[in-house]
Amino acid sequence: MLIIYFVHAAGAFERLFMISYLDSEILIIRDAAGVPEVLTRLESPLEESVIEYES
Repeated sequence: MLIIYFVHAAGAFERLFMISYLDSEILIIRDAAGVPEVLTRLESPLEESVIEYES
């Protein structure tokens, strides 16, 4: 389980995520309601050491 805290000018809140699947190209996470979000890698891992995902 992954907990992400968001801080905004209006206040802070948190969201719980569960990683359903992960490989070198795809990351699938689900929120507390079970709704999936599929993220794909933007660049090759050999080009940059920082991993970025796009939804």
